[in-house]
Amino acid sequence: MGIKMLGSIFLQVALCGVISAADLYVAPDGSDQNPGTRDAPVLSLAHARDLAQALRKINSAEQVVIQLHPGRYWVRDTVTFNAKDSGTAEAPLIIKAMTSTGDKGELPILIGGVRVTGWRKTAFNGREDVYEADLKPLALTKAFQQIYLNGQRLTWARYPNVKPDLPYSGGWAYVDGVRSPMYKDIEGERTDTLVLRTVDAHVWARPQEGQVCIFPRYNWWNRIEKIAEYDQKTATIKLNQKMPYAARPEDRFYVMGMREELDEPGEWYQDVTNQKLYLIPPKGTDLEQAVITVPTVDDILSFRETRYVRIEGLELTCSEKSALRLHECYHAVVERCRIHDLGFFRSSALYIKDGEFCKVRGCDIWNIGGYGVSLSGGDTVQMTPSHHEVDNCYIHHVGQFDRHGFGVIVYGVGSRIAHNLMHDLPRGGIF
Repeated sequence: MGIKMLGSIFLQVALCGVISAADLYVAPDGSDQNPGTRDAPVLSLAHARDLAQALRKINSAEQVVIQLHPGRYWVRDTVTFNAKDSGTAEAPLIIKAMTSTGDKGELPILIGGVRVTGWRKTAFNGREDVYEADLKPLALTKAFQQIYLNGQRLTWARYPNVKPDLPYSGGWAYVDGVRSPMYKDIEGERTDTLVLRTVDAHVWARPQEGQVCIFPRYNWWNRIEKIAEYDQKTATIKLNQKMPYAARPEDRFYVMGMREELDEPGEWYQDVTNQKLYLIPPKGTDLEQAVITVPTVDDILSFRETRYVRIEGLELTCSEKSALRLHECYHAVVERCRIHDLGFFRSSALYIKDGEFCKVRGCDIWNIGGYGVSLSGGDTVQMTPSHHEVDNCYIHHVGQFDRHGFGVIVYGVGSRIAHNLMHDLPRGGIF
């Protein structure tokens, strides 16, 4: 018998051994060389997904349950699922916290990034309280917009600084000039520039690293745009793209991401060119013990054209956009999950686009950059409902960057939003 034949038989026998339980186990101290049994769990959810696909190839009617032990899971790359990962109505694919631990409040935590270590004190901007970390060992070459200290988002170096005693009305600069009538259109008005007052016209060596958060013209809705150019002589910032409205005199704004503005405890700055991260830690922080993470993914989990899948009892945090993205999925359920401290501008903690019968139930969602849940689906011409649902969720402190952020934003036809508790939202509960 040839080696190839022996290998094939060995693989089938090994897989059959796993099928008998129809359960796969994942643990922070597991190994992706393991078979995924209770006694020999795998390390990554991505590998558990691959094993689940292999099981379904042998017996498509067998239900597969992926159980995650409590602890931290560092998700360097988005874990993607597609049509091949689909379950059935009778046997959905289930991804869940282990029952024996999840009921005690100890959840598996999926962190969409990496931990930064190796902090050392350095002189920076004339200060002696700045710490530096080298990002080269982590191969972090792209710009990121958030970092987290022990799970809580820190402040990107900015001007003006945050005013904790005035979280909404403080910490703003204002466009130079005299305000014109808000509802009067001005011919030839540019929508990609703003002029700074003399007091706010700082010197920035690399302004293209920065971004501007501004409430243009009507002041009910903000934009965050990258800086394309900065003319120090005229104190004019040119944005990377046009905004829907012009930045008019006395409109409020702040700038962030520039080296020169790192000047307050709790602020950070990334030198993308030299792959360095700088931080002024909050008072009392022990960087030897602290867990500092930076996001490496837009979405932690992504499902596309997946049917009959359930995600239960997971905790998800640290990403640039979303915890879960469901695109053209059918009968997908996200239940009893804790989703927090993630997302920048134009983001949603959970993003559900098209498909039918997707449910978000009993989830806690908080400290989100954009929307809590974004739903779209159904046929607006034929008036065919999507049957999507957000039910019995606790959603609060969303819209922390996107001040248009609602608890739930809905597009399309036939979605149901019921029995949710929402508060501390910059614009409203449901839109």
